[in-house]
Amino acid sequence: MNNNDQNSALHRFAAHHASRAITRRHCACGRLPELYCPDTIDCDLTETKAIITEAYKRAGLKALFVPLPMERILLDLDSGQVDATYARTRRAIEGYDNIVQLTVPYSLIRIVAFYLDPDLSINSLADLAPLNPGIMRGDMLTVTTAKRAGIPYTLIDHIDLGFLMLKQRRVKVILTDNTIGRIFARHVNLNNYFVSEELFRATIFHTLNKKHAHLIPRLEKSFRSMLEDGTAKRLAGKYADMIPETAPE
Repeated sequence: MNNNDQNSALHRFAAHHASRAITRRHCACGRLPELYCPDTIDCDLTETKAIITEAYKRAGLKALFVPLPMERILLDLDSGQVDATYARTRRAIEGYDNIVQLTVPYSLIRIVAFYLDPDLSINSLADLAPLNPGIMRGDMLTVTTAKRAGIPYTLIDHIDLGFLMLKQRRVKVILTDNTIGRIFARHVNLNNYFVSEELFRATIFHTLNKKHAHLIPRLEKSFRSMLEDGTAKRLAGKYADMIPETAPE
């Protein structure tokens, strides 16, 4: 198959699945792509879309963003129903035979505990065991880490709701990324809260169905150049602290 035929096939694939996604979720953003990339929460992930769009543009690609539930994206990606997802950890894709990743990092996740009680002392994951922390539904990194550490937890449907519950003292602790947590605490006007030291961290990488593995060198060049020239941090906006300074050679 030549490049034109391959692009045409991907174009038809994207059109078919985009129509299904619009019917299911009534929300699709962007132009018809060579690759079909699922979004993760809603149609307002402005910074994520800006970074992915620019990276794909530099690689000569286009991306359409369609929201899908976090819990099913890897299943759809592995089966080939979608072509890519913005980023996952190395551990998250273990056991999936048809998923590949870039080696250039997309961002860093630094998990901390947010709480209101000044008498709490949270210095490690073990300190969370009696506190039943709130974790966002679909945050598989934090859920998996809590499970492996034997920590009971409460799943919360959305991060805004999580910080509202913390403000109302319906939960004692919210466990999430440091940068994201501070942003959403402001969303609900939560003040005078405490933040633990970093409890664990992970690097996430742009993730593709392996039928597109031939695109990895082009995309890695794009993501690397965006880290080196500062574009990734600029486009990340309020999430700039999550973008690594450099990419490994």
